[in-house]
Amino acid sequence: MAVGSESGGAQYYLDNIVMNYEIAAKGVTKIDFEKDALGKSYPMTNGSQSVVENGPESSGKVLHVGTAATPCNYSYPTFTVKLEKGRTLGDYTALSLDMYLIDGKGGWALA
Repeated sequence: MAVGSESGGAQYYLDNIVMNYEIAAKGVTKIDFEKDALGKSYPMTNGSQSVVENGPESSGKVLHVGTAATPCNYSYPTFTVKLEKGRTLGDYTALSLDMYLIDGKGGWALA
């Protein structure tokens, strides 16, 4: 799974990526960076960087994608997602994520 901003100059924070499946209030697979060590990096599809750091405004750990010097250029962080036992992607009904665009740049589209 790869998520991000479809732009040639984005820098943003990701936190709490949630995939919901068809069991009300119980069917959730979550990517939460709180368990990761500060400085852990995630691979990118086309360069740039994504590193776990403390988020803005005391929001806990987040994934900081891109930098001011080198914004993301059509590149997305990738994640390995382990689905619940017995579930397939067809069972999932929604995907949501918390995303904070730095300086409002790169807010064209989510991929």
